[in-house]
Amino acid sequence: MGKKYAVKLPGEKTGVVRRMYVLVGFVAVVILASMCTVLFVGRHMTAVNTPQIDAMMEIKLEAAMGHLWLEEVLSGDDVKSIDDVLGHIDNADWYAGAMLAGGENVEGKFIPLKKAELREHIQQVRDKIAEFRAITLKRWEMKDTSGIGSDIDQKYDAVFEDFMVQADNIETELQRLINRRLREFQVLQVILIGVCLAAFVCVGIFFRGFLVRHINDEIELRAINQQLDASNQQLRAGEQQLRAANQQLTANEQQLRAANQQLAANEQQLQEYAKMLESKNKELQSIVWVASHDLKSPLVNITGFSQILMESCEKLGELIAALKPKGKDGKEILSLLHEDIPESLKYIDSSTIKINMLINGLLEISRLGSAQMNTERLDMNNLIQQVIKSNAFRAKDVGVSITFDELPECIGDGSRVNQVFSNLIDNALKYLDPVRKGSIHISG
Repeated sequence: MGKKYAVKLPGEKTGVVRRMYVLVGFVAVVILASMCTVLFVGRHMTAVNTPQIDAMMEIKLEAAMGHLWLEEVLSGDDVKSIDDVLGHIDNADWYAGAMLAGGENVEGKFIPLKKAELREHIQQVRDKIAEFRAITLKRWEMKDTSGIGSDIDQKYDAVFEDFMVQADNIETELQRLINRRLREFQVLQVILIGVCLAAFVCVGIFFRGFLVRHINDEIELRAINQQLDASNQQLRAGEQQLRAANQQLTANEQQLRAANQQLAANEQQLQEYAKMLESKNKELQSIVWVASHDLKSPLVNITGFSQILMESCEKLGELIAALKPKGKDGKEILSLLHEDIPESLKYIDSSTIKINMLINGLLEISRLGSAQMNTERLDMNNLIQQVIKSNAFRAKDVGVSITFDELPECIGDGSRVNQVFSNLIDNALKYLDPVRKGSIHISG
């Protein structure tokens, strides 16, 4: 029996070609969509998230500069003025506003944050900046009585510390957001590459089937002499379509190479921003180190002169006692020399110890980049006694008695636990009801 050949109808060939065009168009759309997605995500990371990190660093830096220059101005430095201090604080507020509403300066353009939670935290930072500016002006107005250790100085430092903690939290959230989006960006790249490869495989399988069909058509048309010319024309048309598809694939490969080059450029830019962020952190640590060392010198003077004053009072008391003064004035002089002045000097000594602990903490931050936990077994009775001594003058001034029971030992960082109890007692004294007599009792 002779071999039978099946001749395909023109409608079948038209349907195959139509499906080929649909498949090629689909692959082109997938590749174009992949490129657009990758470019959009990369641009969003470099144009939105990274400048936000820079803005947060500038906020902290400007606030720290304002804090530092105020201390310099109050200490008698005439190089800077209160306007310079307020200028730094206003610059910090500008950067916070740019994070919320957008803005542009010589450093670049800032696009507003869209995440509601972050926007709320940024607004809280702006409130803290406004509070910091207000207390700066108040301290300047009270400059004659706002020296180190005064109530306004302690409140000023507490407001600044609260602001820096809030700013650090936002910076950490922004860094986590960038890391999360970078991971999503990497996963998206892998998925898109997989989709493109799958599309190429589908196109290859389809073209393979398409070529097989054309080869069968050629064999069949050679067997049928009457349809030879028509078969040759169809074959040439198929070859032209194949060349066009190959050209399209070449163009797609070139576009993919261009996209990879753009991704490499974006990655390099992210590395540059990371280096810039590291540089700003070092600059801030240097400022903390300088400020802490500048505070050490007057603190040593206070401690030394307090000791000299204590010794002088003792000698003066001995001399006056040798004279054996009589009457009310004599008793008052002896009371001042043996009770009031030594008690006041003890308060000054306790306060200088606390300030020295805070300065050492700042120096530790400047050396290590962040405070290190020094965990140890703590004698809470001794620790609470130190805290009470540092607040004794203020407690006596407002008529508050501070007592405590026998306290159990605990394990923790002594300086930080001391700071916690200092803040608690300070708040209790600060917000005391003036109508009734106060009493603070600590037990555990």
